[in-house]
Amino acid sequence: MQPLNQMKFDIESRGLKISQHDWGSFGEIVNEVNYRKGECIFDMDETESPMLFVAAGIASANMLSDTGRVFIYRFFEQGHLCTRISSAWLNSGHDDTIECVTDLSGVLIPFDYWKKEYLQGNGLGEYFRQKCLEALLFAKDVIRIKTLSQTRVAYEFLANEHKTVVQQAPQKTIAKFIGITPEAMNRFLRGYRKLANDKD
Repeated sequence: MQPLNQMKFDIESRGLKISQHDWGSFGEIVNEVNYRKGECIFDMDETESPMLFVAAGIASANMLSDTGRVFIYRFFEQGHLCTRISSAWLNSGHDDTIECVTDLSGVLIPFDYWKKEYLQGNGLGEYFRQKCLEALLFAKDVIRIKTLSQTRVAYEFLANEHKTVVQQAPQKTIAKFIGITPEAMNRFLRGYRKLANDKD
């Protein structure tokens, strides 16, 4: 399914209606995009911060710790709106990057257009507001998981909330989200799977 069609399907699955005229105008403003695995979607040096609707694939939001280690603070999958909204809204610099974990396709939405619809729009505006509320609630869960600092809890959170990440992302990528080394990730998975097999 083409990215714009996937986005329209997501909108309509929520019972929201967009007129043909409004959807046609939206299609002229946005861009359908494709990225390859490992490609950087949004870099720290970029001055613009468009919204990206993820039609297919997985992206990660990455930051650099004080010790120089890269860690992942969240993933974006099909149906997610991907952006650095706080820095875009405040017109400040970026302290993170968004990178492709897998090949990814999506719809790039200019931030100013998104902001106007978010604040004043009906059909698309309602859709964007729902998406942002979902992202806010999801971020609360991520903060709770990160605060607990328990590998098993973080892994099971991914398994429940990001099934495709667990299925498709490299173990080293999952390790960056949990906050452990790839070697520690391997040891954890061996023990975790053995425990699951023993229960069976």
